[in-house]
Amino acid sequence: MPLDSKFPTESYERLLNAIEESDSVAEKAARKSLENTVRLEARKIATKYIQPPQTVEFAVLYLPTDGLYTEVARIPGLIDEIGRQFRIILMGPALMPALIRTIHLGYVTLALEEKTEAIASLLLVTKQEMIRMDTVLDKLARNAQTMSTSIEEARKRTRVVSRKLKDLSDASQEEQEVLSTSHGIITETAYDIEGE
Repeated sequence: MPLDSKFPTESYERLLNAIEESDSVAEKAARKSLENTVRLEARKIATKYIQPPQTVEFAVLYLPTDGLYTEVARIPGLIDEIGRQFRIILMGPALMPALIRTIHLGYVTLALEEKTEAIASLLLVTKQEMIRMDTVLDKLARNAQTMSTSIEEARKRTRVVSRKLKDLSDASQEEQEVLSTSHGIITETAYDIEGE
């Protein structure tokens, strides 16, 4: 945003002197001179600094004292005409902070809008990833259910085999006992036969 400070000292001092001396003719001439000087400076600023798209479409002509700004503002229609014709905003010390604050808030708002778009884009990507993740988790849950069922089936089969082995082991023990007992009987019978 173009900003140029102007202080038409000569015209302003003549105006103040004429007002102090109550010389209405000199005051009128000094006011006209001040008006012409401000118009000329506004034209120069517009021609030199306003160059869209490198700049915004307006510029600021800063008058460094509130007294000077007040005298320029007293000239009927001057501020509006300069704004329309040259796209120049006249500012004094009392108004400048408000303009700067407004521009700052504009940039903050713009930055927030840009971040809002980035956040919205990130949320969209996150939503899509969450949908994909939900699909993967669903498959994983189905696989886990299948695996759980398979594990349970394997455990049942293991219990059946364990029971069979236990039955076999129990039968084997009984047979060994029978065999041991039979072996003892056979051994005793053989001893008895040999002993006779």
